Amino acid sequence: MGFDIHLFQYYLYVRNFKHVMRESVMNAAISTLTTKGQVTIPKSVRDSLHLLSGDKVEFFLNDQDEIVIKPVTKKAAEVAGMLSKYKQPAPVSIDEMNQKIKQRIKDRFS
Repeated sequence: MGFDIHLFQYYLYVRNFKHVMRESVMNAAISTLTTKGQVTIPKSVRDSLHLLSGDKVEFFLNDQDEIVIKPVTKKAAEVAGMLSKYKQPAPVSIDEMNQKIKQRIKDRFS
């Protein structure tokens, strides 16, 4: 009996397919559709997509008839000013500090 290359290639294909399917099942997450048509995105999925409360997601159908969830990137106008609460006041010079200290002492003890 000789070596059948086609059988060997089929064996490799099936072995790889099982590996891919096992990985897909291990990464699967299940959620339930509510009567309002809402689904909670599982935490593991939210974490892997870096989604936070209020973020938008896009659903689209790919060529394999699978639904893909993709985070919608924010536009510059949406994030403008988000860091303003961390804005530091302009630095003050030593002369300005000395002036304020003198004024404070004068106001306090006069």
